[in-house]
Amino acid sequence: MTISTSNRRAGPYLGDGSQTAFPFTFKVFNAGDVRAFVADSQGRERALTYGADYRVTLHDNQEAHPGGQLTLTVALATGEKLAIGSQTAIVQEKTFTNQGGFYPTLLNDGFDLLTVICQELQAQLARAMLAPVNATVTPSFPLPDAKKYLRWSDDGQTLINDPLDVDAIYHRLNAFEASVNASIGRMEQKLEAAQVQQLLEQARKLAEDLKQIDVARLLALEGRINNTIADLRTQIAAYDERINQNRILALAGL
Repeated sequence: MTISTSNRRAGPYLGDGSQTAFPFTFKVFNAGDVRAFVADSQGRERALTYGADYRVTLHDNQEAHPGGQLTLTVALATGEKLAIGSQTAIVQEKTFTNQGGFYPTLLNDGFDLLTVICQELQAQLARAMLAPVNATVTPSFPLPDAKKYLRWSDDGQTLINDPLDVDAIYHRLNAFEASVNASIGRMEQKLEAAQVQQLLEQARKLAEDLKQIDVARLLALEGRINNTIADLRTQIAAYDERINQNRILALAGL
């Protein structure tokens, strides 16, 4: 047959605390190839065990009606998610000999098996962290190190474990927040309720006064004041000049 779809996953199905049966529509060769994964409300995922946690019933004709039904032993809990996929063993068990029987069905199954394996690998690659095609480096993960965080090295060539202690920073931030709250509490204790109310009323009045200010009128008033000051300065300068002239005449005896 032909495999006309590249989708190798069913779901995710959302649990309601009662449903146990979930369908899937991709071709598989054995019921044991079907895999089930459950994620809780926090996104933590676990793989279920075939036979213990679930069983699989395949449609009789996987050519015309691929897929089947997965049935959980225990109903999927409310808030949990179920995804159904497959994991096919990467083996080649078919043999074609010279002058032996040649059955197209076996050849089609062999091609289908290779296609299914390629689709499963593609599904895994689609969830992997990959470097861009134009990248000049091929990143690899360092060995796991407790309470360390991944970051790029200073030269941008590889991923490294960063010793930055995020937990310590988080605790310091919490301590700072507690200190600020305590300071605010002490300030509130020093101010009586009447004082607080008075300050709030003053702030409200100031806000109202600011809303009523006519900026254009203020600018015009400023201009008139500046002109008046300039006139006064001119008159004062003229007055000073006349005084100086009278002094000179007095000294000359005129």
